[in-house]
Amino acid sequence: MIRRLFLLYFFFTQACTTQVWVEIACGPQYSCAINKQKELWCWGGDNDYPVAREWKEIPYIGGPRSVWQKLKLVGPDTTINKKRTLINAELNDWIDLSAGSSICAISGNGSLWCIVDMPTTHIELVAPGPFRSVWVDPQQEDYTHHNKRTFQGYALKTDGSLWRFIKPTQNSTSAWQFNEVKLSNPTINVTTMAIGGSHICIISSDGLMWCQGQNAAGQLGVGHEDDVNGLVQVLGKDWTTVSAGDKHTCALKKDNSLWCFGKNHQGQVGVDQKESIVLQPKRVSIDNVINVVARNNTTCAITFNGELFCFGWLHRNSFTAQPQLIPGQNYDAVAIGYMHTCIKSRNGLVHCFGSNYNQQLSASPSTYDLLAPGQLVR
Repeated sequence: MIRRLFLLYFFFTQACTTQVWVEIACGPQYSCAINKQKELWCWGGDNDYPVAREWKEIPYIGGPRSVWQKLKLVGPDTTINKKRTLINAELNDWIDLSAGSSICAISGNGSLWCIVDMPTTHIELVAPGPFRSVWVDPQQEDYTHHNKRTFQGYALKTDGSLWRFIKPTQNSTSAWQFNEVKLSNPTINVTTMAIGGSHICIISSDGLMWCQGQNAAGQLGVGHEDDVNGLVQVLGKDWTTVSAGDKHTCALKKDNSLWCFGKNHQGQVGVDQKESIVLQPKRVSIDNVINVVARNNTTCAITFNGELFCFGWLHRNSFTAQPQLIPGQNYDAVAIGYMHTCIKSRNGLVHCFGSNYNQQLSASPSTYDLLAPGQLVR
């Protein structure tokens, strides 16, 4: 009886304290998520500019060890090191999130905000909008010269117009540069897009895919390796989702088939590494894919039944072109950082694995790496 009461108490308290997350995003060495209450939380950082420094030990459901909570709520009356408030209360209504060279999110009223000054985690209004989606430059490298960073990204307004925003350096007091993107083909109606290391790809409302930018590794998928200044159509149709890594691109079709192209030195395109560059979309051997994320030299895909497969660079010197099934199931979202990955399950829990050098897994400082999902983010 005592054991039963203890177990009931344990799971009741866990249910009360566990956050239910609806969206996740990973920067190079930090992670962010929006919960069911539409609050924005971030954890991790880097050696000089952590998102948060407050630690609290909490129990871990998955085993005898414990994880350490390293979360900071971006919202009213929230401080970093008990010194300053991040943003005011009326912004506690986030609906979209992207992370990379900065952390950007869209509030409930459609305005676009970004966090660029990591020492204070100060969030700035970029533009009033109204916007419906945001994509941030992924910042593929692990930068150490913070004063030379460039923050940039794209945002889609509710009227379908695409806008680019940029801020030259971190800690800059200058205003954001914000301009509408004049597409080389004005008939394209943008539904979604992806930003790679030096290229972008767009999917239009008619299911066509268009890419432009550097193309030395075939990351534009247009059959050659020449750079392209204007949007050029990628072979194929019925495209629904696109994601871009450093020098490779992956996309889904309406039939939930997965296709990739570009640099394949570490197997990130999902075909034999003997084919180091793939110039046109090539189908990957995973069926019924509902979500794909390409980042750096890694690709991860989630299937209808909630299984997660990853290929390319997986951990330190481990890489493969053969899709690897990640432990666990019932996943519906994945985000990839510089050396870590976070996954969200359909019940709203988030698990992270990979490098924990800057506590981007929300794990204790003594936990350096996790080779499989093992950290429950609360």
